[in-house]
Amino acid sequence: HASSAEISIFRKETQSLVQNILNYKAAIDESLAKVIENYAPERVDPVDRAIMRLATYEIKHDDDIPRAVSINEAIEIAKKFGTTESARFINGVLDAI
Repeated sequence: HASSAEISIFRKETQSLVQNILNYKAAIDESLAKVIENYAPERVDPVDRAIMRLATYEIKHDDDIPRAVSINEAIEIAKKFGTTESARFINGVLDAI
């Protein structure tokens, strides 16, 4: 079990990541729109959209995470939480970012 200190650190890191994604949301969506034909965020599955926004943020704004790692993690998350087509779709989109 994680200690309360570990949970507190995790919570702060998560909140920081979410805030950063929200700060760059318009730019992230613009990057996705350049790759996805007729992109409108509300037309993409919410889980896929969240995964792509997270990975796009990491690819474009987090130099500590290698591009390949961001894409691979996004694919694994999509396999677990997305639809049967999510992993392939997300891989194609992120590869083009």
